[in-house]
Amino acid sequence: MQRILLVFLLLAAGCAESAQQASPDKAPAAPPPAGTPAATPAPAASGPTCAGEVCKPPGECMHYSGMVEGVTSVGCYIPCANGKACPHGMSCIMMHDGPGEICEPSK
Repeated sequence: MQRILLVFLLLAAGCAESAQQASPDKAPAAPPPAGTPAATPAPAASGPTCAGEVCKPPGECMHYSGMVEGVTSVGCYIPCANGKACPHGMSCIMMHDGPGEICEPSK
C-alpha cells in the first residue's frame, strides 16, 4: 500500500512540474524587433465619464435618488424631460425609481 502511495505522489509531482514548464504565461516576452513603431494608445472615448462608465452621446451622466431614502445613484441615460425628443427608435418613459424621464429603445 505504501509503494502505491509513493508511486502516486511521485507521478503527481512530475505532472505538476511539467504543467508549470508548459505554461505559456510563464515564458518571458521577447522584445519587439528594432525599428518597430510603438503601439499607439486607443483614442479617448467621447462623452462624459459617469461612475467609471463612459456615456456615449447623447447620453448624460445623471445623479438620482431611488426609492431608498439617502441612497444616491448615478448612470448614463438620455434625458427627455420637458418635451425633449428622443433619438430615432427610442421612446420617452418615466423611470419612477430612477432618473425620471429617459429615452429607452421602443418596443
